[in-house]
Amino acid sequence: MAVCRAVCAALVLLLLVLFFLPSGAEGVASAEAGTLYLYGWTVDEDGVARAFFTPAEPAEYYAAIPADISSYVSADGEFFSVSHYDVGFSAREAADAALANAPEDVEVTEDNLKIVFVYATMNESIKSNGERTEENGVYVHLVTASPDDGTVGFAASLKDAEYGKWYAMLFGITAAALAAGAVGYAVARSRKCRRKKTGSIE
Repeated sequence: MAVCRAVCAALVLLLLVLFFLPSGAEGVASAEAGTLYLYGWTVDEDGVARAFFTPAEPAEYYAAIPADISSYVSADGEFFSVSHYDVGFSAREAADAALANAPEDVEVTEDNLKIVFVYATMNESIKSNGERTEENGVYVHLVTASPDDGTVGFAASLKDAEYGKWYAMLFGITAAALAAGAVGYAVARSRKCRRKKTGSIE
């Protein structure tokens, strides 16, 4: 029985540590000055010219503008974490760069220009504040802005399981089952021994 009590005490300690220690993944991972690249153009049938910017540096691009890019992880309950990716940039700077570097075959002015931020990923689980489209397994998140929209923000997030805590919880459940089984076995053995001992005395 002493062994069973020790197992139960260890299990309680394990669960207390599991639930009350803060998540080690939480906090700001990086925050830095980044760059957006003007890499493409389209002109709609209604005459709207769209200039496409992306944080992924392409092999060729028309222009580049500064952007604030940050990534960090926050806790979401005891068993999940959320990875964040945020981008902020000036619509005015993007518009000026687009107007100054438009190809000759693109008729663009201040009035018909749209700035389009593009974030592409193959991870379907990523959520964002942008419009999402999918083509051939690639998920494209778009944020569209006008030149006078001020600061444009893009925010993406991905919810992940804290696998270490899940495994620890499963281990705790297994340990609890083993402890309960051990206690039950010890009680049964104790009763059996007492009955045998009583029988032998009788």
